[in-house]
Amino acid sequence: MRDCDAATYIPAGADEDIRYRLWGRDRQALADCRALNAAKGAAIRAYQGQGKTAE
Repeated sequence: MRDCDAATYIPAGADEDIRYRLWGRDRQALADCRALNAAKGAAIRAYQGQGKTAE
């Protein structure tokens, strides 16, 4: 699994609209990275026989 990217640099004095847009992209990228890593982990556990089974 890969490390999630570092936080986006938001320059001091940037316009409020630009700050929110950069912050939003940063949060979405972090959420996507964590979701992908969680899916990879679930697949690995399932292949190893450690996944939860429906009964």
